[in-house]
Amino acid sequence: METPNVAVWIAGTSVFPCGIRLELHVRWASARRIPVPLIPGDRGRRGLCLGILFDDGRRVLAVPRRRQARDANAASYLTVAPVAAGAHSATTEIWLWPLPTVSLTWALEWQDQRVAESRAPFDVTAIPEAASNARAILTRIPLAPVR
Repeated sequence: METPNVAVWIAGTSVFPCGIRLELHVRWASARRIPVPLIPGDRGRRGLCLGILFDDGRRVLAVPRRRQARDANAASYLTVAPVAAGAHSATTEIWLWPLPTVSLTWALEWQDQRVAESRAPFDVTAIPEAASNARAILTRIPLAPVR
Protein backbone atom coordinates (compact mmCIF):
# COMPACT_ATOMS: atom_id res chain seq x y z
CA MET A 1 0.00 0.00 0.00
CA GLU A 2 1.42 3.39 -0.92
CA THR A 3 0.23 6.99 -0.68
CA PRO A 4 2.24 10.17 -1.36
CA ASN A 5 3.16 10.27 2.36
CA VAL A 6 3.25 6.65 3.58
CA ALA A 7 4.26 3.24 2.20
CA VAL A 8 3.48 -0.08 3.92
CA TRP A 9 4.60 -3.49 2.64
CA ILE A 10 5.45 -7.03 3.72
CA ALA A 11 9.14 -7.51 3.00
CA GLY A 12 9.84 -11.03 4.15
CA THR A 13 8.11 -14.25 5.12
CA SER A 14 9.33 -17.28 7.08
CA VAL A 15 7.24 -20.43 7.40
CA PHE A 16 7.42 -22.72 10.42
CA PRO A 17 5.45 -25.87 11.29
CA CYS A 18 3.37 -23.85 13.76
CA GLY A 19 2.83 -20.61 11.83
CA ILE A 20 4.15 -17.80 9.67
CA ARG A 21 6.47 -14.91 10.53
CA LEU A 22 6.31 -11.79 8.35
CA GLU A 23 8.15 -8.46 8.37
CA LEU A 24 5.99 -5.38 7.93
CA HIS A 25 7.93 -2.33 6.74
CA VAL A 26 6.61 1.23 6.92
CA ARG A 27 8.20 4.38 5.49
CA TRP A 28 6.85 7.89 5.73
CA ALA A 29 7.63 11.34 4.36
CA SER A 30 10.00 13.47 6.43
CA ALA A 31 7.26 15.99 7.23
CA ARG A 32 5.09 13.30 8.89
CA ARG A 33 5.14 12.85 12.66
CA ILE A 34 4.56 9.20 13.43
CA PRO A 35 5.05 7.95 16.98
CA VAL A 36 7.43 5.02 17.30
CA PRO A 37 7.59 2.20 18.05
CA LEU A 38 4.96 1.63 15.38
CA ILE A 39 2.81 -1.30 16.50
CA PRO A 40 -0.36 -2.21 14.60
CA GLY A 41 -3.34 -2.32 16.95
CA ASP A 42 -1.61 -0.26 19.65
CA ARG A 43 -3.36 3.08 19.09
CA GLY A 44 -6.92 1.95 18.48
CA ARG A 45 -8.88 2.67 15.31
CA ARG A 46 -6.95 5.87 14.53
CA GLY A 47 -3.59 4.10 14.48
CA LEU A 48 -2.28 1.50 12.05
CA CYS A 49 -4.82 -1.35 11.91
CA LEU A 50 -3.87 -4.66 10.33
CA GLY A 51 -6.06 -7.72 9.97
CA ILE A 52 -6.77 -10.84 7.97
CA LEU A 53 -9.96 -11.95 6.27
CA PHE A 54 -9.99 -15.71 5.74
CA ASP A 55 -11.94 -17.16 2.81
CA ASP A 56 -13.97 -19.26 5.26
CA GLY A 57 -15.36 -16.07 6.86
CA ARG A 58 -13.08 -15.84 9.90
CA ARG A 59 -11.41 -12.53 10.74
CA VAL A 60 -8.48 -11.76 12.98
CA LEU A 61 -7.11 -8.37 14.01
CA ALA A 62 -3.45 -7.73 14.91
CA VAL A 63 -2.74 -7.03 18.56
CA PRO A 64 0.55 -6.17 20.27
CA ARG A 65 2.34 -9.17 21.74
CA ARG A 66 2.12 -7.72 25.25
CA ARG A 67 -1.72 -7.62 24.96
CA GLN A 68 -2.14 -10.99 23.25
CA ALA A 69 -5.18 -12.67 24.73
CA ARG A 70 -4.82 -16.33 25.56
CA ASP A 71 -8.29 -17.14 24.27
CA ALA A 72 -8.54 -20.90 23.96
CA ASN A 73 -11.48 -20.48 21.58
CA ALA A 74 -9.62 -18.39 19.02
CA ALA A 75 -9.03 -20.23 15.76
CA SER A 76 -6.14 -17.96 14.70
CA TYR A 77 -3.84 -15.40 16.24
CA LEU A 78 -2.12 -12.39 14.65
CA THR A 79 0.50 -10.98 17.01
CA VAL A 80 2.84 -8.05 16.33
CA ALA A 81 5.95 -6.65 17.99
CA PRO A 82 8.31 -3.80 17.00
CA VAL A 83 11.71 -4.76 15.60
CA ALA A 84 13.32 -1.47 14.56
CA ALA A 85 12.42 2.19 14.11
CA GLY A 86 14.11 5.22 12.64
CA ALA A 87 13.25 8.83 11.88
CA HIS A 88 11.22 7.88 8.79
CA SER A 89 10.77 4.11 8.93
CA ALA A 90 9.77 1.21 11.14
CA THR A 91 9.85 -2.58 10.95
CA THR A 92 7.36 -4.76 12.79
CA GLU A 93 7.37 -8.53 13.23
CA ILE A 94 4.04 -10.26 12.59
CA TRP A 95 3.22 -13.83 13.66
CA LEU A 96 0.20 -15.67 12.29
CA TRP A 97 -0.61 -19.05 13.78
CA PRO A 98 -1.63 -21.72 13.26
CA LEU A 99 -0.77 -22.17 9.60
CA PRO A 100 -3.65 -21.01 7.40
CA THR A 101 -5.57 -23.78 5.68
CA VAL A 102 -7.65 -21.47 3.47
CA SER A 103 -6.76 -18.46 1.34
CA LEU A 104 -6.64 -15.10 3.04
CA THR A 105 -6.65 -11.39 2.36
CA TRP A 106 -4.67 -8.79 4.33
CA ALA A 107 -6.60 -5.67 5.34
CA LEU A 108 -4.94 -2.43 6.41
CA GLU A 109 -6.31 0.94 7.53
CA TRP A 110 -4.62 3.96 9.11
CA GLN A 111 -7.01 6.81 9.87
CA ASP A 112 -4.37 9.16 11.33
CA GLN A 113 -2.47 9.00 8.01
CA ARG A 114 -5.64 9.24 5.89
CA VAL A 115 -5.20 5.70 4.56
CA ALA A 116 -8.57 4.14 3.76
CA GLU A 117 -8.99 0.40 4.14
CA SER A 118 -6.83 -1.41 1.60
CA ARG A 119 -6.92 -5.14 0.89
CA ALA A 120 -4.38 -7.48 -0.70
CA PRO A 121 -4.80 -11.22 -1.36
CA PHE A 122 -2.13 -13.52 0.06
CA ASP A 123 -1.45 -16.78 -1.79
CA VAL A 124 -1.13 -19.61 0.72
CA THR A 125 -0.74 -22.51 -1.72
CA ALA A 126 3.01 -22.97 -1.06
CA ILE A 127 2.78 -22.64 2.74
CA PRO A 128 1.95 -26.27 3.68
CA GLU A 129 4.88 -27.60 1.64
CA ALA A 130 7.26 -24.98 3.04
CA ALA A 131 6.16 -25.84 6.59
CA SER A 132 6.67 -29.55 5.99
CA ASN A 133 10.25 -28.82 4.86
CA ALA A 134 11.08 -26.87 8.03
CA ARG A 135 13.76 -28.54 10.13
CA ALA A 136 14.65 -27.98 13.78
CA ILE A 137 18.16 -26.61 14.22
CA LEU A 138 18.11 -26.80 18.02
CA THR A 139 16.65 -29.74 19.88
CA ARG A 140 16.69 -27.71 23.10
CA ILE A 141 17.37 -24.10 23.94
CA PRO A 142 20.68 -23.65 25.80
CA LEU A 143 20.32 -22.23 29.30
CA ALA A 144 23.74 -20.61 29.37
CA PRO A 145 25.84 -18.94 26.68
CA VAL A 146 28.07 -21.37 24.78
CA ARG A 147 31.77 -20.60 25.28
